[in-house]
Amino acid sequence: MDIFPSLVNNLVNAGLVKGMTTVMQQSVGFIELSEACIKCLEKVVQENPPAVLKSGAIAVVLDQLAFFV
Repeated sequence: MDIFPSLVNNLVNAGLVKGMTTVMQQSVGFIELSEACIKCLEKVVQENPPAVLKSGAIAVVLDQLAFFV
């Protein structure tokens, strides 16, 4: 996503954010996977913030915050 910033909108339209939210919900305890999803969400937020808000990803990230503390 760093190389092709326009790719973010195409991935969001394909359902990337909702899919990552589902993966994060099902993979509670896998810190590396959650961290990778959060980094990807950070890139998506820079290009398309409404997609992250609509998907409910913020709630999932906050739920998993205990694993990172």
